Amino acid sequence: MSPTDSSAVSPSAVEATASPIGKMRGGLRRESAGFEAELARWFQARLRLLSLFTFLASSAMLIVGHSLSALVGGWSVALLFTVHNVIHVAACVIAALIWWWLRTPYRLPRLRVLDAVLFGTSMATILGIYAASYEAGMTTMCAILALFVLTRALIVTSTVQRTLLYSVPAPLAFLCIQLAYGNVYAAPGQVIAADYTLALIVWNQVVLWLA
Repeated sequence: MSPTDSSAVSPSAVEATASPIGKMRGGLRRESAGFEAELARWFQARLRLLSLFTFLASSAMLIVGHSLSALVGGWSVALLFTVHNVIHVAACVIAALIWWWLRTPYRLPRLRVLDAVLFGTSMATILGIYAASYEAGMTTMCAILALFVLTRALIVTSTVQRTLLYSVPAPLAFLCIQLAYGNVYAAPGQVIAADYTLALIVWNQVVLWLA
């Protein structure tokens, strides 16, 4: 075969066209020149969706809570300035700000920080409301916390290590709050019997760790 034969293919050309098996991530080639930029765009879009969902869900729960209080005749202006309400409103504002900030393209390191801030703020909000209104029997907070962890995992996919790192504080903090009070309340002023308290605490930990 002559050096000028048009059918001849150089080794470098073969290597360039070969499929990079084992170097794929979500359909993107790692060695591609635009991989990081494309991954950042995808991650930012998912993170912006999560921030919007967090804002809408938090706002809806806030509105529903005040509406139910008004229906049963227990609403007053003072409720707007309770600790758990202030925490809730602050979380809505932070989620809205993150959604607004994400209109501008960012690099992956900054997006990771915003992801951690959004997730941490949401967990702190749920745990803060649970601690501030513990004696009111906030038994649904465990389910809400678990659902948020699962929602974040579905919308913003990440490595197992990062998801575990973000999620570990939730069950531990939840357990610390329950142990600090010593009792578990089913409703305002209604303490769950001691025989069932330990079982409920263990069940809450199972739910949160599985989430």
